[in-house]
Amino acid sequence: MNKVNHKRHFNNLNSTRFIAFLPVFFTHCFYTNSELIKNNIIYQFVQNHLKIGLLSLDYFFVLSSFLITWIILEEYENIGRFNTLNFYIRRTLRIFPLYFFVVLIGFSISFLGGYYSSLVIKPLPEFYNFLFFILNFYMMDHGFNFLFFLTFFWSVSIEEQFYIFWALIMKFLNKRSYIIAILLIVISIYFRATHLKNNGYLVFHTFSSLGNFGVGSLLAYLFFHKSKFEYYLNYLNKKIKAVFYFIFFVCLYFYNNIFSCDILIVFERLFFAIAFALIIADLAFSKHPTFNLERFKFTNY
Repeated sequence: MNKVNHKRHFNNLNSTRFIAFLPVFFTHCFYTNSELIKNNIIYQFVQNHLKIGLLSLDYFFVLSSFLITWIILEEYENIGRFNTLNFYIRRTLRIFPLYFFVVLIGFSISFLGGYYSSLVIKPLPEFYNFLFFILNFYMMDHGFNFLFFLTFFWSVSIEEQFYIFWALIMKFLNKRSYIIAILLIVISIYFRATHLKNNGYLVFHTFSSLGNFGVGSLLAYLFFHKSKFEYYLNYLNKKIKAVFYFIFFVCLYFYNNIFSCDILIVFERLFFAIAFALIIADLAFSKHPTFNLERFKFTNY
């Protein structure tokens, strides 16, 4: 790919955020203690095949690292340097206002509910867990038995940790960032292999997710600096892409059945991270992407 002097917009990726949100929604809203509902065919279908919200979060991690790395590379290309302070300010303005507004609502509900009613309100994690974006470490050790909508912020904590770390890497080790990205993948695999019996660590620990960020960053680096990758992608015929998407959707549909043994659990996140990266590449860089999601105005919005 030729060097650019402007910002590239990946409009075909916008709808993927909405699509990735749906499994998160199904994962959190389909829960019951009623045996009658549990035996319902629709409920069992959702439980067995659509409760894959963690995979959606894996997609968001890959997408975020891809976009962040691409934006930073563009900044280097356009002005010859990367302004770390401006990057942190942009991230702050984008995330902090809504994030802390919801946190404030949560703490207000917890305080007022305990003060003005006889309900037993589960204590919230200490505020510093939200302030310093380390909620995932709290939940790793203490679980998520507190105000439900605040538990979702564990993934925001991981993303914020990555933003801080990756901005420094791109500032001081930009030319070696691809090596760091590969190292993140290796660390993630090693961590998952050594913590197989601790589900809390596999889900919530930052190291368990590093492979997703590494794959996304590596994808941005390769397509930004190596024009041959875009050429090879456009050289693929529709049949090869169709086989890939078929295998991918089969793995999604039978996720709970396939990824159940130890060795597959270790490489599960890496497998889907690579699959998500290939989908992002197809949608973002193919002249004729398999799915033209840009035309769906509702999901784009």
